[in-house]
Amino acid sequence: MIGFLKRLWPLRRVQTPTAAQLRQLQVPAVPSVLYLAARWVMRIVSLAILLVRHRREASSLLAWVLTILFMPWLGLPLFLTFGNNKLPKAYREQHERLQRRFRIILDELRKLDPHPDAKCPPDLVPFARLVENLGGMPVTAAESVESLDLHPVILDRLVADIDNATEYIHVLFYIFAEDETGKRLARALSRAVERGVAVRVLVDASGSAPFIGEMEERLLAAGIDFHHFFPMRPKLRQYVRMDLRNHRKLVIVDGHTAWTGSMNAVDTDYNTNGKLHWLDMMVRVTGPVVNQLQTVFVQDWNAETREDLQQDNLFPEHGNPSTIPVQVLPSGPNYDQLNFLQAILAALHQARESVVLTTPYLVPNMTILNSLRSAILRDVKVTLIVPGHSNHTFVDMASHAYFRELLDMGVQIQQYRNDLLHAKSLTIDNRLAFVSTGNFDIRSFELNYELTLVLYDKSAVSEIRDYQNSLLQHCDRVSNEIWSSRPLVKKVVQNAAKMLSPFL
Repeated sequence: MIGFLKRLWPLRRVQTPTAAQLRQLQVPAVPSVLYLAARWVMRIVSLAILLVRHRREASSLLAWVLTILFMPWLGLPLFLTFGNNKLPKAYREQHERLQRRFRIILDELRKLDPHPDAKCPPDLVPFARLVENLGGMPVTAAESVESLDLHPVILDRLVADIDNATEYIHVLFYIFAEDETGKRLARALSRAVERGVAVRVLVDASGSAPFIGEMEERLLAAGIDFHHFFPMRPKLRQYVRMDLRNHRKLVIVDGHTAWTGSMNAVDTDYNTNGKLHWLDMMVRVTGPVVNQLQTVFVQDWNAETREDLQQDNLFPEHGNPSTIPVQVLPSGPNYDQLNFLQAILAALHQARESVVLTTPYLVPNMTILNSLRSAILRDVKVTLIVPGHSNHTFVDMASHAYFRELLDMGVQIQQYRNDLLHAKSLTIDNRLAFVSTGNFDIRSFELNYELTLVLYDKSAVSEIRDYQNSLLQHCDRVSNEIWSSRPLVKKVVQNAAKMLSPFL
């Protein structure tokens, strides 16, 4: 038997390599030492920069630390490109200077307001003070607050306001497209210029990137002062993180009327391959609150153009009775605090009976999850209304990974079945409401320039709540049983997407 096995697997003597052969195989030691030393130097330098400049929560910090430790050559460039949302010194100093100037202007306007009766409910005064300390805007008044949620109606009313302008029009959109909606707005703005109205348009360089070429030529040819926010700049001192976005939507007409909310200057089927239609909500306001919204536009305009707008008609006095209490909250990387996130957390702690939230993209962080859990434990009914399908597959997967935890804590999740729900709103009981440009995700909390209108008036809050209730008529509730029975592959993919959420 042994002889048979030897014939099948013949044993061969292992030849010992000679000293000369070993010298030929050896890798030079010095380059190896230098390479290893360089890797550790890169790790130490990267970690030092990370710890000094990181401004986000611990989960994000840990994710970047692991990236740098395992991929030191790639980790530092990635962090400098995507991990730091701190603006250059020139931007921060200019923002502080304008903040000081506008605080003086708003204080003077508040003294001149002939109708200072609009005040928030007494139990919400501490909350209003927090919002003021975050964004620099006190509670003010609106003469009217009107919410609209149908794209054709919004567009018709907006064009009508533009056609009635006599002095100036200020426009700020994340997306200003070269489609029917964008062209119709452009034609209305062009007509305004022909009447002698000054028109300034500011768009986000990334959100409007596919359209900036043609659109810029069209608007400039019409005499419109056009700029895009955060274009790529070659100068290092002007460099900002390339994925920062100005996500605000704002139109101001003659300082007396303003629009804000979720709708971009784009057709409803944008970026959905015609399968879905965006469902948005905008709020039209008049009265003193327009002055607060004006400060947001002027600061953004100045940040991009370095033009300090100082026209006398920018902040007019409003003589008509204005008794609807409202407040403006701007947020973004030009503020030291995470304004939008802090305001949401404070609002959730105000809840006594119900919380209803609508958002197209849901990627909460741990503080939001804990606040929702705290509300549930106080017997507050929490309802999240999200789209059944959105135009961002990866964000959908990350959002769905949080459903399990939300359902377990008792949150009711409702998926809107018809179109792409893009409206961003929050109601607390029937006494406080947010209408915002910001999504309920980490990007809007920490990276985007966003704008939120806080409503304290019961009638205005009820209007937002009625809108949310109308959405619920077209929703499917996500149950624990249905969610637990989804395929294993989906669970794995969704949890993998969730792991990347600290990088968003």
